[in-house]
Amino acid sequence: ELRDLLEQYESPEKCRAGRLSIAVADAALSAEPRMRLPRWLHDRCGGGSDDDPAGGVGAFGARGADVPGYVRILLKHGRYDEAAELLESRLVLEPRYRVSAIDRKAAERGGVYVPSSLVKASARAMRSAGAHAAASLVESAISNM
Repeated sequence: ELRDLLEQYESPEKCRAGRLSIAVADAALSAEPRMRLPRWLHDRCGGGSDDDPAGGVGAFGARGADVPGYVRILLKHGRYDEAAELLESRLVLEPRYRVSAIDRKAAERGGVYVPSSLVKASARAMRSAGAHAAASLVESAISNM
């Protein structure tokens, strides 16, 4: 199964952390743009877990998550609402799970670094694509940082 394959070959120790899952998500959305990605793939890409924001593969501090890469893929495929929710959830969490959009050392402390330039560019891309609600959500998260 694909999930098992990713778990076997994608690990921080093998220097492939997040890349294969992101490639799979990109290929799946390229083949079927309206597809709802399986929860496990969403989590591996950095989507986290609704039940346990501190745990799960790809969740906030999990090694192997590529939140910036996943945001870029979601934007590439016009999934603005999902990208906005992902960014917003990473930027307005309780302090112990808060993810820095400024501090590159966030990952060392169990966070996930999301470049502020990506957050701002995402909001601009959403707004220019007419996804004003999604852009407003990200802009609101930026102002709360």
